Amino acid sequence: MKAIVEESCAQYEINNTIEISDENHHHLSVVMRSQVEDEILVLNGNGLKVLAVIENISKKKTSLKITQKETFEDNRKYTLALGLVKREYFEDILRFATELNIKTIIPIKSEFAQRYEPNIDRLQKIIHNSAIQSNALYFPKVLAPVSWSEFRLLNNGKLFYFHNEGNSEDLGPKIKCTEDVTCAIGPEGGWSRDDLSELAAIDKSASINLKSFNILRAVTAVPVAIGYIDRMREN
Repeated sequence: MKAIVEESCAQYEINNTIEISDENHHHLSVVMRSQVEDEILVLNGNGLKVLAVIENISKKKTSLKITQKETFEDNRKYTLALGLVKREYFEDILRFATELNIKTIIPIKSEFAQRYEPNIDRLQKIIHNSAIQSNALYFPKVLAPVSWSEFRLLNNGKLFYFHNEGNSEDLGPKIKCTEDVTCAIGPEGGWSRDDLSELAAIDKSASINLKSFNILRAVTAVPVAIGYIDRMREN
């Protein structure tokens, strides 16, 4: 469905009119070539799903009339811990994370990680564009890069770290369908031995060896890891 991100939409009620201008107006009128009476999905990234119908399109704004409004529970179960990769790869991963309903992304200052501070404004724009394409009701939260000691304080649930060396550990019983899980993916160059020691020392952590695959780029490893854990969950 055609969609836009309008974070202020929570304040409007059914039958109210929203006046859309600037980028959202351009997206609807020029990029999507929308017409009067087209139905539009309005997202705010906080679980609110608003359906609206275009009432009017002028040169500078689009008028939408709200027809439905519903808030959905946040049932996302995944946090992504990521050795910070190059900017362009990080942006690709952010697009995947939005589509895959990942709740939080924690960049880690691992040994082979890139050294830069992500541009949060640019990342938010990428998240919005991905949400528009995927109709995602919740947007991932991106934290500032952290050290291993800081990461240990942030991690609460089960942690699975993925690599291509050694063997997988006994992962125990299936993961409950409601259980929160952190998936840790290394940067270009993978996890160093010191990184693997840091991960192994974290409570409730287990290693998973993706030896059935070739060495995966981080961009590819993220959806593979999520699919792997999904398969381990109870029905």
